[in-house]
Amino acid sequence: MFRRRLAAVAITVALAATSAVSSTPAAATSSAALYTDISVTVTLAQCPRGARGVKRVNITITTPGTSGSNWNGDTVSGLKAFTGNNLVQGTNFCQTGTGIFGGGIGYYNTWQVYRYFSCSGQRTYV
Repeated sequence: MFRRRLAAVAITVALAATSAVSSTPAAATSSAALYTDISVTVTLAQCPRGARGVKRVNITITTPGTSGSNWNGDTVSGLKAFTGNNLVQGTNFCQTGTGIFGGGIGYYNTWQVYRYFSCSGQRTYV
């Protein structure tokens, strides 16, 4: 009799633990918000060999997978990101001088950083 009660208690505890574990990921996933109109500005910090300015910026936020470009400036707007830390990757042209015909002289730099996003319309600097 004692063994049957012990077995029934063990099964009840195991079922309760299983249902608690399976419901936890669903709750975590549903709480992630998608924020819009995220802006990323690339600074001279992303020009490790020095530069006079930053142009031709390409940026990707890997989650949810949005990207954008700005060929004349240093800021990309209209990106999307989920709540929390997101991997932000990019390339930019570091302009070191001006060529004979007005074109930029310089080099490209590739980088990746993590940024925390908590609201729509947020701007971050890299």
